[in-house]
Amino acid sequence: MAAFTRIYKYVWPQWYRIVIVIFAVFMIGFLFAASYMTVIPLLKVMMGGEGMHGWVDREVCGWRYEMEFYVPETTDYSDSDDENIGYYLLVTDIEDESIAEASGLMREDRIVGVSPLLITADTVRFSRAKLLEQLALAGQETSLIIQVERINDEKGQLEVKEIQLNTGTNPIHVNYAVDIAQWAVNFIPRGAEGVNKVRVIVCVILFMGAVTIIRCIATFYQKYLAKKIAFVAIARLREDAFAHVMDMPVGFFSARGTSDTISRLINDVNGTGMGVEMLLGKALREPVKACFFLGGAMFLSFKLTIIFLCCAPAILGLAVVLGRKIKKYTKRSLRSNALMLGKLEGAINALKIVKVYNQQEYENSAYGNINRTFLKQTLRVSKVDSAT
Repeated sequence: MAAFTRIYKYVWPQWYRIVIVIFAVFMIGFLFAASYMTVIPLLKVMMGGEGMHGWVDREVCGWRYEMEFYVPETTDYSDSDDENIGYYLLVTDIEDESIAEASGLMREDRIVGVSPLLITADTVRFSRAKLLEQLALAGQETSLIIQVERINDEKGQLEVKEIQLNTGTNPIHVNYAVDIAQWAVNFIPRGAEGVNKVRVIVCVILFMGAVTIIRCIATFYQKYLAKKIAFVAIARLREDAFAHVMDMPVGFFSARGTSDTISRLINDVNGTGMGVEMLLGKALREPVKACFFLGGAMFLSFKLTIIFLCCAPAILGLAVVLGRKIKKYTKRSLRSNALMLGKLEGAINALKIVKVYNQQEYENSAYGNINRTFLKQTLRVSKVDSAT
């Protein structure tokens, strides 16, 4: 971090470009997560019998009432002995202190009617899709009458009961999420068969294409501006470093030679530029993308995401260990490169003397040893970087 603070004065004058880079990074993270999350409704339409509207309606009911329903597979309709499997919503889970629990709903209840779709002596059963749609589209200030089939423990038979469900007590963020989801899905026609199914798939693919194009544009600007910030900063640093060398006493170079100084002016400065570029590139972009991915994963399945995150401490610990090794091997590589540059400069400047005393083999051997040491350190950096 101390090295980055020294380069700060060369980077900060370009603060307006840094702002654009940060904005582009957040846009990339959001759109990257959105493009992957779009695959789920696409698969729901293409492979499942529920359809996208059914999936959205079920998610909305989960947010609004904090309860979950069983989703029958396509084969369940033909293999099940229950001829009414497509005409009720089976409650599989209810959160504690939720709206659903407060209304009196219980696990294993079968919702067979939602006002105004109520079963009477003169009506037939309503499809589960219609019941789910009615629950999802209920207004925030609506009080619904729910008809449920519940097993009577004494008689061992299903009995129909009516329950009042109040939908107007949701937190404001839940209402916003519901409104956004319903607004988005209204662009796609209901139904998952025939022409409607093709339209849904086309709409989803067009959305993914638009998201990808915008994300690629944001990625271009983020990468290009990160490189531009680094190159401009390094150009100014290089000029200041050269001016500093011109003011240094001649005795310094007589005692220590010029190879180390030249190596620092070329390799170290270039390495600093690569560090700035990485800091404004992958080091900034990948954590933001991970955060958006994590948020999307929690939106889809909070419990499964928590289980997955149990391995995060081990991964972070390994990354820290490997990062320290990269730093150590990079320093050794820079020192080896400076030695190789010094040996090259010395041998070429003293080439006449080397030939007079016939020391070509000795110089070749010495340079080969330094070159192999540099190669060894470079390969170590590459190995640890690949492991990371």
